[in-house]
Amino acid sequence: MQPISRHLRPALLVVAVVLAAGCGEPPTREIQAAEAALERARQAQAELYAPERLREAQAALDGARKLAESRDYRGALSSANAAAERARAAAQAAGAARTLAKSAAEVALAELQAVLDEVATVRQEAEEAKLPVDEAFAELTPRLGSLQNAVAAVQKQVDDGDLLGAQKAALELKPQAADLPEAYRQARTAWEEARPKGKAKGKPPAK
Repeated sequence: MQPISRHLRPALLVVAVVLAAGCGEPPTREIQAAEAALERARQAQAELYAPERLREAQAALDGARKLAESRDYRGALSSANAAAERARAAAQAAGAARTLAKSAAEVALAELQAVLDEVATVRQEAEEAKLPVDEAFAELTPRLGSLQNAVAAVQKQVDDGDLLGAQKAALELKPQAADLPEAYRQARTAWEEARPKGKAKGKPPAK
């Protein structure tokens, strides 16, 4: 092996010092950066929308702290960087999941509103046909009122940002509401069949 050139020795010494410094100091800045990344993930509601990814990021940060306490600074640095990366991934996943939940809730709400609009059309047609709608549809009125209140409650959940709750509630309402317009049509038919319009009276017989 050839001896190291005198010109290379200073450069190698600098490299050795830098590596020693990198391994001899705790990665404080990286751990702080990971902590900040986790806080941003929580602000993005990762606890609700990406809990598993957030737990992974927190576990990596906890590991970085323990490694730093045991003076394994290189391992601590690696864990801190992994924690920051996982926290960023959790924030991104939470944003995507939140958008998806909002979209699903809004679509379900639109479908429920379409059911209510169809019921309103059936009632209007019955009114135009001179049916006493309050009496003809009396058995269905409580069900309609319950659906209207439930739809309003889901809309409030969306407005308040409870998107997962709104999505769940709206999807549960859909099968309960699906047959309501047909139930109104059948109620009208039953009413009209039970009360046929009177036929014109014939002329009285000649005396």
